[in-house]
Amino acid sequence: MAHADDRNKIQFKRLPFDHCSLSLQPFEHPYCSRDGVIFELTSIIPFLKRYGVNPATGEPMDAKVFGQIDIPQKCKW
Repeated sequence: MAHADDRNKIQFKRLPFDHCSLSLQPFEHPYCSRDGVIFELTSIIPFLKRYGVNPATGEPMDAKVFGQIDIPQKCKW
């Protein structure tokens, strides 16, 4: 018999590689932080302007630390 708390737990699902770590939506303009977290450019810039932190780690972050990722069309899902 399952414990009452076990029934309310949410199943962990890994974020697909082609999705933004902030918006959880497929990205069109992927940018990667120095620690390897991928964000959609149109999602992360407004977030950084407002909060000034990496949404994945909570550490202070500047938009200058991002690098654009070029994913070939044949590799897109």
